[in-house]
Amino acid sequence: MIVADSGPLIAFSRVGRLDILEDLFDRVLIPDAVFHEVVVEGKGRPGAQDVATSVWIERRTVEDCTAVEQISGALHAGEREAISLAQALGLTLLIDERRGRRHAESIGVQVIGSLRVLVEARGQGIIDDARVLAEAMIESGYWLDRNLLSSLNRPNHA
Repeated sequence: MIVADSGPLIAFSRVGRLDILEDLFDRVLIPDAVFHEVVVEGKGRPGAQDVATSVWIERRTVEDCTAVEQISGALHAGEREAISLAQALGLTLLIDERRGRRHAESIGVQVIGSLRVLVEARGQGIIDDARVLAEAMIESGYWLDRNLLSSLNRPNHA
């Protein structure tokens, strides 16, 4: 089980591989703000319908509003709620946005990004080529650090 921010959900949806998250984590928890960003604001876009109807993606309300409010206003509501939810539940956070990652790590939340998910999926035999999917995400308009792509298919990349 993992908590996800909206960016990775959208990125995997754009390349038609949201199923990778289910295969790796069984359940993905998303806070209300991430649900709103992906499903309500993103209506008609990749991922909106899948996130709304997938039984393995669970919407959760963040109970501690004070914790959310204490997170930098430079982050979007979805990022703030996802960080708070991951911290409250002691779960890893799937997030690609750098400021959000840095903040989460600074308060002790373990984070992984979409590239790490691709590496794990390749390692478990879920996909054959992590680099191909990463390139597809970039081509779909999603930002990923191109400097990290060269090591994607190395066996020991973490």
